[in-house]
Amino acid sequence: MNLNHVTLIVTDLERSVRFYETLGVEMIVHAPPRYARFTCPKGVSTFSIEVTEHACEVTFGQSEIYFECEDLDAVHARLSKAGLRFALRPTDMPYLWREARLLDPDGHDIRLYRAGENRLFPPWRITGDRRIGRHDVPEHRAGRIWYAPFRRDRRELLHLFKLADDSDRQIAANLYLGEIISAAQDHSVLGYAQVVETGAPREFELKSIAVLQTRQHEGIGSKLLRAAIRYCQALEGRSLKVATSIAASDAIAFYLAHGFRVSRTVRDAFTRERGYPASISGGIPLNDAVEFELMLAGPPSRRRRRRT
Repeated sequence: MNLNHVTLIVTDLERSVRFYETLGVEMIVHAPPRYARFTCPKGVSTFSIEVTEHACEVTFGQSEIYFECEDLDAVHARLSKAGLRFALRPTDMPYLWREARLLDPDGHDIRLYRAGENRLFPPWRITGDRRIGRHDVPEHRAGRIWYAPFRRDRRELLHLFKLADDSDRQIAANLYLGEIISAAQDHSVLGYAQVVETGAPREFELKSIAVLQTRQHEGIGSKLLRAAIRYCQALEGRSLKVATSIAASDAIAFYLAHGFRVSRTVRDAFTRERGYPASISGGIPLNDAVEFELMLAGPPSRRRRRRT
């Protein structure tokens, strides 16, 4: 089986044609006002866009389209000069790709990257016995746990998000923010950590973190937190912040044990207007939050990996 092409649903054909031609793909079919198809300068894959009568019902901005570039920095410079605005400049990612990100006119997430041999043969590529882990994770009872960016539909994680947040309203608002690092074993997700940019220079927030109740107290949460820290360091982050309820004693102890320091308290952070209950188990009021901050060192050192 081979991937033939991907079609994105768009709302304005000619506007999208101009965007993708600026991006550098070559149009090979032009059938206005509905359809256009492109080919890349290298390879045999094609890419198309289509306007349908149901386009207004489509939820945009939830796809991630990857275009490989041999000289990513030069492509970034050329496209920036042509007027395209990037959400992320070329950055070395924890998964060994160099990546830049921008949105097309309909909000589709376009990712330009350079990966080299790591595109198909990363150090954590699954072998016959599935025993290669991403961060040299120690072996567990049922095998190794793989810590890596989550690339599937995030709705698969809703049951875990509900462990971390009591407000369905806030979960819906935050689900597609930032980057999610998952802990997976045999294709089952055991936990996740969600990291977002705060808008302040080089400042990140651990928006959410949770581990399946049946797999807690195995160190998975600690490894997810360390993976999130490495992710922020790779993006030259200065600090990582996190907030939790002042009544969540276990969470407070967890962050203190990992080097976080209290930065401030926030009154009435958890209100009915934001979808939270008045109290948690035991009748403890769920109202104020305590914020923590971890100052980050420089980016993690890169070890040369021998090609095998």
